[in-house]
Amino acid sequence: MRKVFQDFVKAVLSGFMIGIGGTVYLSCENNVVGAFLFTIGLITICEFGFNLYTGKVGYTLVNGGKWAQKLAFLGTVVLGNYAGTMLYGLAFGAGRAALREKAGKVCTAKLEQNLLMIFLLAVCCGLLMFIAVDAYKKNLGSAAKYVAILIGIPTFIMAGFEHSIADMVYFALAPLSVNFQLKTYVFLLVVLIGNGIGGALIPWCQKYAYPEKTV
Repeated sequence: MRKVFQDFVKAVLSGFMIGIGGTVYLSCENNVVGAFLFTIGLITICEFGFNLYTGKVGYTLVNGGKWAQKLAFLGTVVLGNYAGTMLYGLAFGAGRAALREKAGKVCTAKLEQNLLMIFLLAVCCGLLMFIAVDAYKKNLGSAAKYVAILIGIPTFIMAGFEHSIADMVYFALAPLSVNFQLKTYVFLLVVLIGNGIGGALIPWCQKYAYPEKTV
């Protein structure tokens, strides 16, 4: 039970850090600069070993272990990430009207996409997230560990790919009329699934398609 609590707390902290990244992105007039500065969230998460769904899902689904334990862990992480983003939104969204308005516009545009496109965009994001996190893990003793993060994260943002936890941040910062509606949660569920599949693609290939390449 203690480990579950620790996993949850580390997931809440991840949600909060992605909240900071999302805020700086929304606050920048220049989208490229905002996308680059967004990376502070994932860099901090990797440095301190916090639990971010899109950083854990690929390894968790493909590596060994019982499926009940895998799903319980991922469920804990998702709930913690969501709690962190909501706490962040409550703390920083209410008093910043301009930020809330911009987040509302971003979320409204996201909800206008069809579910298939949302899913495909989420798969691509999951793929890039795994690449960024895996490159970090494999270059721990070198500054090169940051390169994939500094390239991969701005890439998925500028490409319009869907990141489930970043989307949670935008909805948490958006007006309540946008946040708490059924289609919002359908949207987030589709993105979570897409991120999971995208995040598992490379480790799945490493394990089954060409096992000489290990995760």
